[in-house]
Amino acid sequence: MDITFLKSYLHKKGYRITNQRMAVLNAIIQAENKHLNASEIHALVKKQYPGFGLATVYKNLRVLEQEGLVNKLDLSDNTRHYEINLSEPHCHLLCLKCGHIEELGDAFYKSLYDLLWHESRFTIEKRSLVFYGYCSTCRLQL
Repeated sequence: MDITFLKSYLHKKGYRITNQRMAVLNAIIQAENKHLNASEIHALVKKQYPGFGLATVYKNLRVLEQEGLVNKLDLSDNTRHYEINLSEPHCHLLCLKCGHIEELGDAFYKSLYDLLWHESRFTIEKRSLVFYGYCSTCRLQL
């Protein structure tokens, strides 16, 4: 997702475009599917802004999630992880041994969405789907 689009979106919604907010967004964007938790985002942002507090990270994450720009994932380590809200839906595969997270693209999600619609006429408004198991490397070590 383009940072210029995100700035414009937040500005139109009446939010101030602060260096702190942009630093949090940039940290998540540059992580490229690493699904960072707030402490990891804080560590990245603190390199650029040494006085940056963890509370500021949480405050900005709450705003970004509320506006639909960031997805919050509750994973097995009882820590919330964050990713940029991509326009295409996807699911996550989480390895219970090594913690590796893989994403399944929209073809799988669309099949699941179609099945839910066909069976129950249920319309999905918010999505977060995580499958827990073992990646191919860890499965061989069991």
